Amino acid sequence: MWAMATCLLATAAPGRAHAWGDKGHSMSARVAARKLPADMPAFFRKAEVELGYLCPEPDRWRNEKREPALKGLHDRDHIFKLEDMTQPLPPQRYDFLMQYFGKPKPGTTNDATIGYRDLGFAPYAMAERSEMLTVNFMLWRQAPQKTAIDKRIKRQIEQNIIHIAGLLAHFITDNAQPLHTTIHGDGWNPRVENPNGYVGKAVHRRFETDYIAKSVEEKDFQGLVAPIRERGPWLAAALDHIREAHEHVEKLYAFDKEHPFGEGGETPEQKQFTCERLAHGSAALRDFWYSAWVKSAELAKAPAR
Repeated sequence: MWAMATCLLATAAPGRAHAWGDKGHSMSARVAARKLPADMPAFFRKAEVELGYLCPEPDRWRNEKREPALKGLHDRDHIFKLEDMTQPLPPQRYDFLMQYFGKPKPGTTNDATIGYRDLGFAPYAMAERSEMLTVNFMLWRQAPQKTAIDKRIKRQIEQNIIHIAGLLAHFITDNAQPLHTTIHGDGWNPRVENPNGYVGKAVHRRFETDYIAKSVEEKDFQGLVAPIRERGPWLAAALDHIREAHEHVEKLYAFDKEHPFGEGGETPEQKQFTCERLAHGSAALRDFWYSAWVKSAELAKAPAR
């Protein structure tokens, strides 16, 4: 279905790299909030600081010694190895897990089978939280305001919306980073032909954290954010977002081969590339937020079941 679909499934190292780092995530969410249209609720448009803070939140749950259960629950939500996709996505993540889990690894000549850590659930992380956000926008639209208690409940719904939107932001911006969409997540996978001699040792951290921390600011990419467009259905939209980022994997490795990211010799072309990836994340995030708001109006009009 996609290029290199017959590659072996790579065993994922437990989440060592956190896409974009706190700075990149927070910048992406703040820029997305500034790009929201005026018909979004005012409480949401004014939540730039809160959304920026919440965007890195899932990376705060990944300390295996401190929160092993939480890390195990969410760690695979940050990535999706597009080369390994050989079948359409089922609607729910556990069906996806069972579709692959325990099956023979494609192309192997031994008895190796696919395990949980070979998989990535990023499309589901995005789709699930988009549904949560849509439902909560619907509840906000429908919430009465006749009494003091009504008003307090509506304020709680607003807090829920901002929290869900901030967590959704993480997984959307994660997967604007090409290395979150590929088996080449932190160095070129040796199971794949490498005629150009890519290495990319520790490139994940060097690109998204070290380089951005010292070289990129919000002003550098906020003018590159594409015009707004509605997204959906959610799972298909999430997969489209991942595919678009995935197209840039080899280009990132080519840049890194010539002038390693994070080592101080990066070119203007590398900065432009990085800014375009950040802008792509902000645009997609803004679109998902807005699309959830639009879809919530349809839900609010539907008869109760």
